[in-house]
Amino acid sequence: MRKKNLRIWIGIAWLVTAVWFAGCGAGEPAGETASDKVQTEEGASDARTPDEEEVPAEEEPVRGEGADEPADTPEETAGGSEETFGEKSPEEESVEHEPIEEAKPELDEEVLGDPRSSYGLGSAAYLKGKNVLLSLFVTTPESSFDEEEQLQMLNKIEKAVTYIEAQAGDYGVPVEIVYDFTGYPDLKMEAATELLINENEDFVDRLDEEIARWQEDVLNYEEILAKYEAEGIATMIFVNNPGISYAIVYDGTDSKKETMILFARDYYAPGKEETETAYAHEILHVFGAHDLYKDAEFTAEVTDYVALTYPREIMYTVTQTGAQIERVISPITAYHLGWIDEADEISMFPQLLRE
Repeated sequence: MRKKNLRIWIGIAWLVTAVWFAGCGAGEPAGETASDKVQTEEGASDARTPDEEEVPAEEEPVRGEGADEPADTPEETAGGSEETFGEKSPEEESVEHEPIEEAKPELDEEVLGDPRSSYGLGSAAYLKGKNVLLSLFVTTPESSFDEEEQLQMLNKIEKAVTYIEAQAGDYGVPVEIVYDFTGYPDLKMEAATELLINENEDFVDRLDEEIARWQEDVLNYEEILAKYEAEGIATMIFVNNPGISYAIVYDGTDSKKETMILFARDYYAPGKEETETAYAHEILHVFGAHDLYKDAEFTAEVTDYVALTYPREIMYTVTQTGAQIERVISPITAYHLGWIDEADEISMFPQLLRE
């Protein structure tokens, strides 16, 4: 899991695409490639770590970022509508993409310890009071969601939201997240894309681009906030394929309309569904939470401390062995979410300071 900034990757899109070419040739599923398991740019992080009894993962794939260029999309509004995005232009159809030798990026130590926060920024600025989560179900040439599968995703989000609201309550912070599209039909949308998950180009990069265009053309966040008298809003975009779920957060540049890309099945556990814990982790990202595992956003002194002191922290690991979320929100993450204004760890590790 990670949080991303849309514009950061525009300048290195071809490099990321090259990595994906080789990864796809080796049979990597949608989302990330095994060789990209590092953070390479400011504002982007991603990972999954094993449970507290296991050694934290050494590396994690990196997805490419999207672009903020204009596109031709239908002018529809939220509320059960079906859109089409991701269609290839004639120029794209005529281009032959040849796999090239896989790049081997190395960890950039300079970005660790100086993460860019989304706390107080973007459409989901603060995890306090009432916030709204929209659901967009994507149909690809290889996959789609039927009604039962959509309700299964909704059930997982219900568990994730219940967990977050309970954790906030433990810190004395009232939080209400409105998400149930069975009771509020205008919170559910459907859209189709012509992007092929297994084609020799970066599916996630191109999906991010289409999402950015679609949001600008279709979603009126201000109108929805006014209707629900909410303080914040974000969109959950569901893809019925294996992948590594991630968040697109606003850290001061590009679109303020924050988003989570939630894959239905787990990249790391073939054949298994993505967990409620992973979805809760991504929701927390758009409200300001940071990844706390090794080689993500903070230096080893911080991540080693978290592994020892808070091994069940949800921003450190999303392992789930049962039907319920077993993780906790430590004072570090509570501070990053604005639930508390002080934590012992902040004076110990100034790099944790909330921006």
